[in-house]
Amino acid sequence: MLLRAVNVSGHNKVNMKAWAARLASLGCSDVTTHLQSGQAVLSSDLDPVTLADRVRVDLAEGFGVETLVLVRTLQQVREVLDGCPWPEHAASEPTQVHVTFVDGEPFKPWWRSQPDRYAPERAVDGPACTYLLLPDGAGRAKMPAERGQHATSRNWRTVRTLGDLLQG
Repeated sequence: MLLRAVNVSGHNKVNMKAWAARLASLGCSDVTTHLQSGQAVLSSDLDPVTLADRVRVDLAEGFGVETLVLVRTLQQVREVLDGCPWPEHAASEPTQVHVTFVDGEPFKPWWRSQPDRYAPERAVDGPACTYLLLPDGAGRAKMPAERGQHATSRNWRTVRTLGDLLQG
């Protein structure tokens, strides 16, 4: 499970320990949170859409935070990990490869119209995601953040760790 824009610069504060307890109260089991930026690995009998809706409501009620909640299954995370267009770069520089997970339709191909404008940065569509190669880091990226999209990004190291946690 991924939350968008929590615990960033003091905004949308969500205590991960408290969030884990709230997830358990929603019927989730085996809850593990990762870092402070809104990731959790868990088990649930609910389908992903229902779970995301319940968590979204609970975050608003319990923390006063209204944000995007994306739920990805183990199989979906495996597809993202297996589909990386730059596996060697991801292995050697995992914080320069990012995955932007999208809710619904993938990003508009804004980067396709002017790929030279953003070089050496690159973007490639993936399974319900866009892979980004940001050699100078996310903070110095020339590629614009996609506005109005329902999405959240994680660097490759975090995505790989979430995959490992899902594997158990």
